[in-house]
Amino acid sequence: MKLFADEYAFSKTELKTLKEIAKGHHELYSLQTQLAIKPPLLTYTLKKLQTKDLIKITRKGIKKQTTFNNTKHATLLKNLLTNYDHIDWENTLNNKAINILTQISTNNNNNNDDNSSSSSSNNSKLVGFARNTLWHYLKEFKSRGIITQEHKINPQLKGLHEFLTEYQTFFHQKKANQLPTTPQSYGNTRNCNRITCNI
Repeated sequence: MKLFADEYAFSKTELKTLKEIAKGHHELYSLQTQLAIKPPLLTYTLKKLQTKDLIKITRKGIKKQTTFNNTKHATLLKNLLTNYDHIDWENTLNNKAINILTQISTNNNNNNDDNSSSSSSNNSKLVGFARNTLWHYLKEFKSRGIITQEHKINPQLKGLHEFLTEYQTFFHQKKANQLPTTPQSYGNTRNCNRITCNI
């Protein structure tokens, strides 16, 4: 299934912001200080995270605070950032990285009954990336212990596979909800089916 990469992926600033929120820096001024960024960038970043349903912003007196949302994928991500705060998540889940990890996670689901699947066969199922790009990310994932030598999500990272699954489910449901309810809105049924299949 196609992922909507621009909206689905994380920037490094988004991930750094989430890490600070997980550490307990909830006030916007505190976040801005810890991240050393200007208010417009913080506002933009928080809005991006809200569209991903990961955080919520509330007002306490005259101050605004942000906390993790109660959605399942938000809770799973918070636990990852808290329990494995030694991991460089800014370079593990940013940009193309999360798309590759999501495909690996999906392949893990499909290969649960096939214990003989090799790393080369798993690689052949990763689509949408140049060979050199894929090689670079897989090398980095293995060196950080994110994936195994067989190119599967490391089972010792409790919650990573579950987060990737829930996050993908959330995004696909969000995109499905944005589709018109009738095929006529696209002019013909064939076009509607094509767009639906790309989700």
